[in-house]
Amino acid sequence: MLPPEKQTSWYMLEKARCFACMIDFPKEKGGRPTKTKHYITIHDQGGKFEFDYDDGRHMVLGMRNTWSLGMQRDTFVIFIQETDEKGPTLIYSWGEPDADRIGFNPGWIRVQCDLNTPKNVAFQKGLRPDS
Repeated sequence: MLPPEKQTSWYMLEKARCFACMIDFPKEKGGRPTKTKHYITIHDQGGKFEFDYDDGRHMVLGMRNTWSLGMQRDTFVIFIQETDEKGPTLIYSWGEPDADRIGFNPGWIRVQCDLNTPKNVAFQKGLRPDS
């Protein structure tokens, strides 16, 4: 066996895709999430965005395109966890690995992510012109 300094590791690198996302919160307590609080970009190979919800909880939005053991196939996943990426999962959604958009709306937050193109970014900004 080779000594540690002579050993090499092999990695399969996938090309990350960048997504433009809008994160909407309710305008008023108990209302529908219709006010965009964050416009962000995030990549699908483990990208994350940390933010604070209106009630003060710290959360992280994550995205990955990975093998799903439960589904036995490649899966595109988006999720929100409380506190950090080791905290409890509050919501998640999944789709085809080559999907060009993904999102969720459980009623207390709305996340829409589209492949990051000038057209998609302009479309998002047009959805919430007052945000």
